[in-house]
Amino acid sequence: MKVGTIMDRALLKKWKNKEFHACYLLYGKEQFLLQESLRFLQKCMDLEDSDWGFASFDLEETPIEKVIEEAETAPFLSAQRLIVATNAWFLTGSKKNNHVHHHTDQLLQYLEHPVSTSVLVLVVPSDQLDRRKKLVKQLQKQAEVCEFNSLSGAGLKKWVMKQCKQYQVSITDEACQQLIDLVGNDLFSLHQECVKCATYVGAGETIEREQVQKLVPRSLEQNVFQLVGQLVERRLDNVLKIWYDLLAQKEEPIRIMALILRQIRLLLHVKLLLEQGKSEREIAKQLQSHPYPVKLAAQQGKKYAEQTLRKLMLEALTADQQMKTRSCDRQIVMERLFFSWRTPNHN
Repeated sequence: MKVGTIMDRALLKKWKNKEFHACYLLYGKEQFLLQESLRFLQKCMDLEDSDWGFASFDLEETPIEKVIEEAETAPFLSAQRLIVATNAWFLTGSKKNNHVHHHTDQLLQYLEHPVSTSVLVLVVPSDQLDRRKKLVKQLQKQAEVCEFNSLSGAGLKKWVMKQCKQYQVSITDEACQQLIDLVGNDLFSLHQECVKCATYVGAGETIEREQVQKLVPRSLEQNVFQLVGQLVERRLDNVLKIWYDLLAQKEEPIRIMALILRQIRLLLHVKLLLEQGKSEREIAKQLQSHPYPVKLAAQQGKKYAEQTLRKLMLEALTADQQMKTRSCDRQIVMERLFFSWRTPNHN
């Protein structure tokens, strides 16, 4: 059957028109969109408040044959039944939580003769299906397969603006970008901040950049992104301000160091791959990273010499090793690294 995404208007139109397929395979890393789609499907099936027509199973705890048994049960007090089975890792190459044995042959049999009054939804929280498997091939033929890709760029901004509109407010383009810069691409967090800003300004009003700055805290990842940038540029006052803010938020130095190392690695990798002529999209795929942090790393990395980033990486790795192997004050180790980088010999 057709492979689409939640943004596929034809699929949404089918649901609104009460046209449901016997089986759906929903997969991808963007769990917010995936969960939204499940709620929308449940609403279209008139099962929002029904305990009789809806059943949910976690396949990390329940074998697939129990799910099939449920799907083969006739509906009671509803025209159709919706059966959702999450964490279908057996459709990937992952060995995660494989202590539950699944008789997948029963699912194959069900796909051949599905029950007309049941809608079965298999959910995989991964963007990698093992397409070599017979079951995956069969699902691609007989089920409606929908991939939920992470949003970035214009698509992410459009999503934020739509979220605001749902709460009867608008948001300026500048404020929208500021919100994304502060929160990142986590849709769960972005949704919460949209609700907060909409509540603050009130229905019919517009969210401005100043309100976003006032109401929305920077995520830990965004703070570390800023800290690394200020550190490379040897702006010690700004580095220490971000650092002490993180400590006040009870963030652990060892966790901050791990994120610093990750950010420096990303800057280095993106810089080198761009110099090889690769696009940001190709880099994101190669590094198995979301396109948004790759885009930010590309913008930030242009400012810094490769040699500077390599030196910072070596010194940060040394500090990280001291934190992990010595009985020492981790805060002091981190601050020694910061102070060492205010001197001009780190070019």
